[in-house]
Amino acid sequence: MKSIFLVENDINVKDAICLQIEHQPDLMVLGTADHTSCILAEVCKQKPDVVLVDWFICGIDYKRLFIAMRKCRPEVLIIATSVRPENEKGALELGADDFLLKQLPPEKFIAALQTAVMKQDCAMKLKRKEQQWNITKIQ
Repeated sequence: MKSIFLVENDINVKDAICLQIEHQPDLMVLGTADHTSCILAEVCKQKPDVVLVDWFICGIDYKRLFIAMRKCRPEVLIIATSVRPENEKGALELGADDFLLKQLPPEKFIAALQTAVMKQDCAMKLKRKEQQWNITKIQ
């Protein structure tokens, strides 16, 4: 089961996303935040597998936040969310691993989230295999 920390300042959107996630057998909401003061502390304390980050929270320096998250949780999957598709490029350039549109129908939103998680899992397994192969090759 993958744990998710949700950063969203619109309570209706936050509740809708949490409800969608809670109905999935392979996903669970570990925690939420709606303001900048506690995001990093909570991510470092709770150690989620995935962080969904609203792209429109005032006062966030996303690049610094993503770098700091990766220092305390190197394998965390960071997914930016927005209602504006044009924000995808900026989110990815600043360090998000993926991007989801909030207005997707619930089943498509969850499918996209699960796909991103599966891609991350595959990448991590491949990385471990490559490391094992390199160790074996050196010996």
